[in-house]
Amino acid sequence: MSRYKRRCPKEGGLVVSSQVPLLSSMDEKKTAWFLDFLIRQPLDDWVVHRLVSIQPVADGNISPEKYRLLILWGIHSDILKDSISEKMLESLEAYERLVHQKGGRALHSLKMAYHAVALQCCVRFLREEYGSFKEFACAVDGIWKGRVSALEMLDRCNFITDQLRKSKKEMVAALRNYGVRNRFLGNDARKGAMDSIKDFWEESMKEMGPPS
Repeated sequence: MSRYKRRCPKEGGLVVSSQVPLLSSMDEKKTAWFLDFLIRQPLDDWVVHRLVSIQPVADGNISPEKYRLLILWGIHSDILKDSISEKMLESLEAYERLVHQKGGRALHSLKMAYHAVALQCCVRFLREEYGSFKEFACAVDGIWKGRVSALEMLDRCNFITDQLRKSKKEMVAALRNYGVRNRFLGNDARKGAMDSIKDFWEESMKEMGPPS
């Protein structure tokens, strides 16, 4: 069984009750511990959704530790659903901002995950049955010309690597060149993105250590 597949709670195990306190009603220290504990458990994703009351990440009152755990939980939820979307890029960017605010350096796996997910978010429109060049072009404009270009303007951004810059040039070239688009189709971008995001999640959890 995949380590990312959550198992249904067996009889006599965890009972999901409507009386479980919402995270918004718990103090920050207890909330951080509870979130850390939850995302390490072999539970079905719907169980975690029931137990967790997600606060908007823009909430200025949320602590950095709680914010970090919410981001990781959201990424883990997407892994379980085998879902890769632009929302994941937003989560990775939010995680990187937290790392920067704490004066740390981004994990190599975070940079690799961002690059791989950005590729898949565009290449999928060339592969999918109902995808189209128009959707591919919109994705390239939004992600590589927009999102990545904006990150390049931030000198402190940990995401900007030579590999990311190279892929940006190739993606823009793919808008005009069929041969370049075909090269992207020759790689399994989806598998690369999923493997990279799993590597990042595992490394992040190891870096945090067990809940205390």
